[in-house]
Amino acid sequence: MLKTGIIKPLIIHKLNLINTFIILFTFIFTTSLLGQDFSIAVSFVNGETYLVRKGKKQLLKPKTMLAKEDEIQTENGIADLQLGTDAIFRINKNTKIQIKNLVNNESKKSVSIFLEVGELFAKINKIKEGNTSMDFYSPSINAGVRGTEFLFSEKSTELENDNAPSGLFLKDGEVEVSNSRKLEQTEILKAGEEVLVTSNGLKKGIIEAYLKEKMEILNTLVIQKDLNNKSLNELKNKNQDLYRK
Repeated sequence: MLKTGIIKPLIIHKLNLINTFIILFTFIFTTSLLGQDFSIAVSFVNGETYLVRKGKKQLLKPKTMLAKEDEIQTENGIADLQLGTDAIFRINKNTKIQIKNLVNNESKKSVSIFLEVGELFAKINKIKEGNTSMDFYSPSINAGVRGTEFLFSEKSTELENDNAPSGLFLKDGEVEVSNSRKLEQTEILKAGEEVLVTSNGLKKGIIEAYLKEKMEILNTLVIQKDLNNKSLNELKNKNQDLYRK
């Protein structure tokens, strides 16, 4: 027969094992959920870059959480936005974008980004099938993506700069693109291909060398895991009003 003094340590040992398992399971489960997080945070800012929220224009700051209808305006500056641990976007200088749609809850996750003018570089990990969607559109083009790298451009006729012509330039993956003015006109792009906006509609072709060089920026974009797994989650909890529907 076991003595009471021996039984007690055994019970404590078993309880410690159970607690360890619960903690480990919770960590794995939470990490999985964070991998599907569709929160958007500013991860990097350099130069003149602004946030316009509810009509109020203010300097854009790193770790700012973005919400539906927020606008980002870069003048002589750039900004990187990170979506959960799934994507990172470089907003180039002289660019205006707006978060047209942002849903981040258990039943649905979706984001829509409108590029009014300028350039947006995107590096997107594989988005899981289900109630998730990621869409980009401009006055010229609509594109739905799940995992890809590309440059999205809307050329301004008012600015003389070195921006790419209006279109989508695909470095990796596959994207279906449609004409914003003629939705029935679509093109399927594969790695190394582009679609330009012309007076006659969409024109598919091979990316030119100078644009491939410009797209090397994509190789420098790195998703910050530590920002999202801890800091971003804390920021999201402090800003739940941004996600209430």
